[in-house]
Amino acid sequence: MMSGDYPVILGTGTVLPDTEAALLEVPEGLGEPRRARRCVPAPGKGVLPSAAVRRLGRTQRLAMTAIHHALEDAGIPIDERDNVAVCVGTAWGELGHTYTFLENMIVQKEENPKPASFVNSVHNAIAGQIGLTLKCKGENHTHIHSSVSFESALWQAVGILNQRRADKVVVCGVDELNPYIVVAEESRRHSVSGEEIIPGEGAAAIVLGRDEGMDNQPRLRAMKFRPWSIERVDARPVGMEMTFIDRVLAEAQLAASDVDLVLCTTTGSHELDNIYERVVGELSKSAGRDIPFGGYHQMAGEYRTVSAVGVALAAQKIKNGTFPEILKLDLVEADNMLVYSLSDTGFQSACVVGR
Repeated sequence: MMSGDYPVILGTGTVLPDTEAALLEVPEGLGEPRRARRCVPAPGKGVLPSAAVRRLGRTQRLAMTAIHHALEDAGIPIDERDNVAVCVGTAWGELGHTYTFLENMIVQKEENPKPASFVNSVHNAIAGQIGLTLKCKGENHTHIHSSVSFESALWQAVGILNQRRADKVVVCGVDELNPYIVVAEESRRHSVSGEEIIPGEGAAAIVLGRDEGMDNQPRLRAMKFRPWSIERVDARPVGMEMTFIDRVLAEAQLAASDVDLVLCTTTGSHELDNIYERVVGELSKSAGRDIPFGGYHQMAGEYRTVSAVGVALAAQKIKNGTFPEILKLDLVEADNMLVYSLSDTGFQSACVVGR
């Protein structure tokens, strides 16, 4: 993916749920309320312009708030964003608004549908509103690619930087929690694991810039993703997964012994968590020492673009020296971190964040 200098992560921003799951009401006829991890009821309030909070969809406000914090963290004022590009990854977009628009048409017999719900339902509205509201006037892109939507956006952001089409690129992974998604995803989760996997929502953003001699800053050293299948994985060695990780580390110009920590996109599924443990075990054998690893589903729940949270947390660790207390990883000294994600929707991905 990259050659020469690695992109520097200049700033990060996140909007995450409360760590305690709460009950989410679902529409009549779809069963009892479900446990879920939900962000604040009005994301962006007190941060974004009040008009934006009133008229924009939930996913837009989640993404815009995270990006606002990332741009502030990177020290990029609003009058210096003329050549800042935007790349957003989202699997579902404003799906809640899509349902609202369609249901309103049915209930009203196609009379007086709410036009704002239609406008907000378009996936590109997320990146477009970020550009308009936060004055990021560079290229503007949205990636919709299931569980690697964020990685797809990240891949394009690196290309934009390498081709000097923008001075900086803000990259965000975002998905909202709404009852329709929870019900639709529930059947898939149970068919795969048979366990309760708590759904969530959130947004995580990073600002990428070119390496211009900045020492001790977090860098995106490598990123790859490829198809993957959970089927019969317990019946075979994890050689295919290790081959993939070896390629990612080679791109980052690192060996297994250079990896200080693995952050896994765990969901609470014992089946997936067992695979993570086996992969980290093989990586530890190659390194000649135990490599610590941890997940962050307890911070965000499970949603398609949650890997963005892992990348942001890794960059924050290098920049500030700490993880959130809930992760219980503060005692780990980490200069090079592997953010590894397996998805039962058919993908695996890995990002290396280091100095």
